[in-house]
Amino acid sequence: MKENFIKRLCAISLICGILSGMIHIPAYAFCDMEYPVRYASDTYGVVETLSAHVDLDELRAYLFEAFKDCPEKIDISGFNIPESDADALKAFIWDEMPECFQVYGLGTYGFGKLKYVYASYRITESGDEYLSMLAECDEKADVLLDVIIGNDGLSDAEKALLIHDRLAVNCRYDYGFNDVGYTMYGALARGLAVCDGYSDAYAYLLRKVGIESLHCKSTAMNHAWNLVNIDGVYYHVDVTWDDPSFASNERNYEGSVNHDNFLRSNDGIKTTNHTADDYYTPANTSKYDDYFWGDSGTEFQLLNGQIYYFDNVSSELKRLNGDGISGTAIYSVSDHWMLEGGSSFWIGNFCRLSSDGHSLLISTSDKIYIFDLNKNEASVLFEPDLSDGENIFGFTYSDGYLVCDINDHPNNQNKRLRQVKQPYMPGGISAEISLVPGTGDSRTVSVEINSNLNISGYYFGKKSEYGESDIVPSNQSALELIITEPGTYYFAAFDEKGNSSDTAELTVCLINLYINGKDSECERLLAGKTETFELPVPGKDGSRFCGWSDTPDAETGTVILQISDPPLVSDYYATWKEQTDLYLKVVTANGAPFTVYALDSDGNITDSADCDGDELTFGVTDEAEFIEITAENHVGAIYRADGLPDNGDAIVLLLLGDVNLDGEVNNKDVAVLFRAVSDADIVYSDAADVNADGFENNKDVAVLFRFLSDPDTKLVPHSVTAY
Repeated sequence: MKENFIKRLCAISLICGILSGMIHIPAYAFCDMEYPVRYASDTYGVVETLSAHVDLDELRAYLFEAFKDCPEKIDISGFNIPESDADALKAFIWDEMPECFQVYGLGTYGFGKLKYVYASYRITESGDEYLSMLAECDEKADVLLDVIIGNDGLSDAEKALLIHDRLAVNCRYDYGFNDVGYTMYGALARGLAVCDGYSDAYAYLLRKVGIESLHCKSTAMNHAWNLVNIDGVYYHVDVTWDDPSFASNERNYEGSVNHDNFLRSNDGIKTTNHTADDYYTPANTSKYDDYFWGDSGTEFQLLNGQIYYFDNVSSELKRLNGDGISGTAIYSVSDHWMLEGGSSFWIGNFCRLSSDGHSLLISTSDKIYIFDLNKNEASVLFEPDLSDGENIFGFTYSDGYLVCDINDHPNNQNKRLRQVKQPYMPGGISAEISLVPGTGDSRTVSVEINSNLNISGYYFGKKSEYGESDIVPSNQSALELIITEPGTYYFAAFDEKGNSSDTAELTVCLINLYINGKDSECERLLAGKTETFELPVPGKDGSRFCGWSDTPDAETGTVILQISDPPLVSDYYATWKEQTDLYLKVVTANGAPFTVYALDSDGNITDSADCDGDELTFGVTDEAEFIEITAENHVGAIYRADGLPDNGDAIVLLLLGDVNLDGEVNNKDVAVLFRAVSDADIVYSDAADVNADGFENNKDVAVLFRFLSDPDTKLVPHSVTAY
């Protein structure tokens, strides 16, 4: 009874405490599931708010990994995001994480700091299916970013331009307004999207090449586009409105894309009917408002590291200059798109520019041309059958076909639109050249040609000498060509349709080796500019080679000279010193090999030689003052260079530790050395100084004793003077 009474009393006290406010129970804030309100707000403020508390790259990476499995909730407590930033977090996920296109509803839970984010999903609730869909997006992204991603030769503006065009050409506006069209999956994997899908896909592609962007939205316009950061400045980019399929409510003509809404300022974007005042406008710079790309109605092409475009105002094919602000005309098109009857024509130029990955392809009113960038010439590739009043208004090369949109109206308003697909495998011709390893005054170049069509010939030579007459007829895919002169050589292969491979090149340098002085004949070596190799070590009777020098009168040089990245022509001169041959006969214990060193007056080694026998002829220069002969485990001998034994007398090297000179080292030598150390009348040999300290004493006895009983004990070799 007493225990129950106490429990009741405690419960009553707790209730009273809560009611009086003396005891505080934390209130966890749970937000009901919310769903994105399209075009309601920009994300600039969202990014600004969240970035004050968290690293957005880390947050994005964490959430992306977590959302892969489509979980009901995700623990985000580690980021310490204030509860007040719940709406900013949701907007960030919806608008700045296009890769999480499966996420739909979002809710949060936490007290003071957010602990969980809850999610519902659209399109798919399966993690495996989502990853499969994401892989489809990335596969298309790889195609669209080909030769762009990782290309340091392109500015961010140029990357943004090429991605803008490729996305617009490969997607069309979804007037069916399907759910998937509001995601980057619709734009990339299906090629069908509304403005959300375009802007999400564009942001995703830009981030892959390191370009920051934000979403820009207008409720009044019921529309979304991008704000792209170029060199620290934001500009408006609306890929949706630059895709002609948006305006026509039809699929766009193949290869057509406008640039009216690319990198525009606030004032500039308003001139293209973005006239609402409910979107964020940080783009205050008009640098690109009247840029050259505004005159092009077709896709910019990146080929061999160079950007090409068609100026539909001047009717010229142009190559973008290095300044990135102008182009140089390389081909002019004079053509008219005729109306039925042939007495009048449509105002404007409707050429489209495409590429097969090797050559530029251009459509005119009635033909498709392939453009030779080496010759700046165009030749007819395909000519479709056209009825009176029909023209080619759209063109692209895709999946092995020349795709032509044919109509009698430039604005795609006439239902006579038809499409012709002509199978075409581009030459796809490529060539690789390399120097066959070797040295000499001629070099062999190995050539490998790959082509989908028959090979018709090749050019090999210096670019300055290139001419059509120099093309060598050949159907061979493997060649070996000979080079005998230095220079930069170019190789191009051609197929039966006139397609050429990308030009392959290599530079061969000439190295002149003067063995006997600058006025003598030289040995010519041809070496590749990118090869690394060593110059040969020559021999000369009565002389010692002292190295190669690039100075004719040098006394010494570098004996082992490694060459890399040489100039086109270089000269090297061999340096020599006269030698005197010394004959040596050396006797060692058990015929052990010996080594001979020539030493200068400072004891530096000037020459050396090894001998496995007992006789050696050794060449020395006049700088040799001493000759030292050594052998393993022997006492060496040092002679003056002019004081060696003559008449064939042998030099005998004593076995170290062989005190009694019987040819072996054993306990007898220990006993002899012990007696010799204690009896001054006993004479011992130079082999007794086994610790090489210059003295023969009890230390040597101890060392020799240990040597015979402990294999790890070493005797210390040394040399003695013999003069």
